[in-house]
Amino acid sequence: MSQLQVFTTLSPIPGFLKWLIPKLVSACKSSNVNPSGNSVDDTAASNVFKEELLHKSEERAILEVFGGDNKDANPLEILLRLLTSDQEWVKTEKLADTVRPCLMRLCARYLLREKKRGKALDPVTNFHVRNGAIVERLNWMGNRSTKGLQESAGIMVNYLYRLEKVEEINQAYLNQGEIRASPAVEEYLQPNYRACI
Repeated sequence: MSQLQVFTTLSPIPGFLKWLIPKLVSACKSSNVNPSGNSVDDTAASNVFKEELLHKSEERAILEVFGGDNKDANPLEILLRLLTSDQEWVKTEKLADTVRPCLMRLCARYLLREKKRGKALDPVTNFHVRNGAIVERLNWMGNRSTKGLQESAGIMVNYLYRLEKVEEINQAYLNQGEIRASPAVEEYLQPNYRACI
């Protein structure tokens, strides 16, 4: 089939929640109490070390849908509980749509920015980019199986191979650790990203 010049995959993201859940656990702990016993929000210095996993708009949306009447609800704890629960949230469109923006954004961050020794933290991304692919598209609820939900909250990814670019992409990755992605995937990482649902 020599006429084929463009190839794409539909691939799992096996390490996404293994990366995200410990970050959520750590963020929940630091957002509640710091070592001195004071609320973290009471000390400006502690905010220097606080990682912002959720944007304010995402926090508000999660609290609005999942927080109920609890004014002290923590959106990080809510998201952590959802991702480590029996996955019932995926069966209700409103619930899934509420967490979709933050999960898609965090997944793009995981695939494109999180590295180990200068290479992609995700093993599947490492394999495909090393072989000359770009991260082309994220697919919300691409894998609703139990395993897919437990590994990646159901998100899957397309890697795109263009034969004329394979060597260039491979070398950029091997020499500079550069992971190339389509504009659609890069958009998730923009400061003003708002998911269109």
